[in-house]
Amino acid sequence: KKASPPHAAPAIVPPHALVMCKSATLAPDAERFKAFSAACAAAATADADEPSAAEEFPAFTRAEIASKREDLLIVEDKVYSAERFRWAHPGGALFVSMFGGRDATLAFQSYHMRRFPHATMTEYLVGTLADAPQEMDEDHLALSNLVKPALGASRGFAPTSQLVKAALLFASAVAVEAYALTAGRTFFNSILLGLLFAMIGLNVQHDANHGTMSRRRGLSALYGLAQSWIGGSQVMWLHEHVVLHHLHTGDRDMDPDAQRAAEFGVPSTNESVVSLGF
Repeated sequence: KKASPPHAAPAIVPPHALVMCKSATLAPDAERFKAFSAACAAAATADADEPSAAEEFPAFTRAEIASKREDLLIVEDKVYSAERFRWAHPGGALFVSMFGGRDATLAFQSYHMRRFPHATMTEYLVGTLADAPQEMDEDHLALSNLVKPALGASRGFAPTSQLVKAALLFASAVAVEAYALTAGRTFFNSILLGLLFAMIGLNVQHDANHGTMSRRRGLSALYGLAQSWIGGSQVMWLHEHVVLHHLHTGDRDMDPDAQRAAEFGVPSTNESVVSLGF
């Protein structure tokens, strides 16, 4: 008796090919059945030849990105194009640009209070991280889940009353400054303008440059320009607070606020405070 040939291992058929195969069983005639079967087999073969995700994307080191790739940013073990994503970022391009050449893992978690949506960012993915990744802070995520219900529907964005207050502060400051420029400066209007500028700095530009004045793309950045109007620099403020202070709160080596008020700071060797800040 002739021995039966060994059976070949079944091919792994991708999901879209399985749909085609199932459709073939419903085909009303033999010709269509054959056509669908052939397409099913071809799809399985094509998918088997496709490279894996690890083969498609290059691996970058932190040193390489920090030294010469300001167009890239790191989130956990993935490398994304900051150059392309910044124009799609709902909070404005400036926030993303500041993390070009940097690791934005903890910055994202600090501001968004959730895990990074890697699944929806595939069009901006350009590589993987060759070094050990920065992991999300699980304690911070747990705390965020407790805080979110208290934020309510506003999700932490400014209510209407805050926008009205900002408009009144802007209008008052413009009026006082215009009077000083046209009618002359006095001790009183100088003090008043200084107080108005301080209120704008504490109540408007601070919230705006943290991206919370408005859900509308770019509007918070526009409010944030008030920092440059009142005598500061919006870009420098963002760098010191978003990039440094909020990620290294209390660290004398990294936190500019701790350096300015050293008596309230803590040594950089105290790892318990080198974490996410608010």
